[in-house]
Amino acid sequence: MNPCVVHVLLAVLLQVSEGCGVWAGALQSHSVEFRVVQCASQPFSLKKKAGDALVFSTEAQSDFQSIKVDGLDPDTEYEYQVAGIRGRFKTFPAPGQKSGFRFMFGSCSATGSRSKIFSLISKFRPGFFLHLGDLHYADISENNVGLFDKEYERIFENEVISSAFRSTALAYVWDDHDFGPNNADKNSGTKEAASLSYRKNFPHYPLAAYNASFENPTSPSSFLPIYQAFSVGSMIRFIMMDLRSEADNLDGPLMSMEQRNWICKELKNNHLNHEIVVLVSPIAWIGAAETAPESDGWPSDPLTRSFISNCISESNIKNVVMIEGDSHSAAADDGSNSDYRNTTAISGAGFPIFRASPLDKFGSSKGGPYSQGCKGYRFWPNSHIGLVDVSFPSGGKVCIAFKALNSDQDVVVSFDSCSPFVKVGSAGAATCSLPALPSSAIALITFTLLTGILCVTVLPCVVFRKTLSRVRKAVFIFCVLLLMLLLALLGYFRVTTLPVVLVTSLCIFSVLLVMLPLAVYAWTRLSVHARAQKHSEVVELR
Repeated sequence: MNPCVVHVLLAVLLQVSEGCGVWAGALQSHSVEFRVVQCASQPFSLKKKAGDALVFSTEAQSDFQSIKVDGLDPDTEYEYQVAGIRGRFKTFPAPGQKSGFRFMFGSCSATGSRSKIFSLISKFRPGFFLHLGDLHYADISENNVGLFDKEYERIFENEVISSAFRSTALAYVWDDHDFGPNNADKNSGTKEAASLSYRKNFPHYPLAAYNASFENPTSPSSFLPIYQAFSVGSMIRFIMMDLRSEADNLDGPLMSMEQRNWICKELKNNHLNHEIVVLVSPIAWIGAAETAPESDGWPSDPLTRSFISNCISESNIKNVVMIEGDSHSAAADDGSNSDYRNTTAISGAGFPIFRASPLDKFGSSKGGPYSQGCKGYRFWPNSHIGLVDVSFPSGGKVCIAFKALNSDQDVVVSFDSCSPFVKVGSAGAATCSLPALPSSAIALITFTLLTGILCVTVLPCVVFRKTLSRVRKAVFIFCVLLLMLLLALLGYFRVTTLPVVLVTSLCIFSVLLVMLPLAVYAWTRLSVHARAQKHSEVVELR
């Protein structure tokens, strides 16, 4: 029997600019899933990178198709192609194999973003990229599958993002803006449509909440939360939590009892047979308990947070780390502030936490403190992506190194440690504040504004040797401020271009304000000189 078996699964809707799109996910040591759209009658092929022989080929049977390929070799690079669109991935190492492994993660990206932060995915070649939610900011408020489908389609119409996503395999769990409106929870009227569209569009791992009694899992009434788990060989276990579709922001927990127990069971069952267990949290863990209505985050559910901490402590688990998103800043904690156990067990539950957010948004901060600090700017576009390397030096240790990079590949926050990772810590209950703007931007904007003020007040008097009327000066200043406001609004609605649009335009505007009066002054002086010379010549002729 041919080891490559194709399973036609659920329909999919995703698209790139040329009308045909594909992405890969649900990666394992021996298998992968593809989602292919708008490629009917187009040949799809898969081959090893180190060779020309096809491993698998077929022809897309419909405009929306899902393909699963089994029988792949572990730890092997593959390339796929459909309708001229190319992608690649590398299968996970086989269970029992220990080798260095790299993955990347991030969250919170505008659908129309063209930030160069995405190019780092292709540059650093991770084993996969894990998106922790807010894949888009549509804030859909209707229970309409088509609206969610359209947002997946828009993502792959963006060649900057889609080409980065095709450079490796993907994993993804939603947050609020891609599940429904801002701070959406289980009371959101969009949860059925969001669940169906996710399962239809994204190549995900088996959902732990799947109930076999659902005869038709594509039915809009068949809502399912999307918490899931997967392993990279026997090295790393990823536990992906769904903290939106079962959350009650008004007065309830972040998740159901079933998901809470599932997380603890995953921790207990996998910490001994995996080198590292990674908790994947779309929202920030550290912060003082909150009781305010509609609180949003782990601090709003201290009981569940303590339950998970107690599970780690009572089971003496020492190899847990967490990656998180939602809060628009880069941060890391060594476990000093993440211990929320309220058990009498001696073993600590302070685990390292890594955050690299947003991929492309203005800054924000939630919770804290973090031992390594939190970095970002509140009123300036932030672009952060997480890079994690797992290694196995001699002596039976496992080491992990985290870097939060910005779009210029500068290291914003970093942390590295070797096992054991978990320690006795404290319950962090402070805040992590961000500066409003980079110091360079403050200096440049201040210089620009002072130059503008100089231009509208002093230079007219110097050039024309008289003071402008109050009305004209007021109109002039109003026009300057209005132009600055328009530039700022343009930058706000085109988030990634704000530094370019705002700062560059203000500098150009300032130069024009300086040069134009000088040009007028020079022209006036030349005119005066020309008239004087002509008058002199006339006098001489007489």
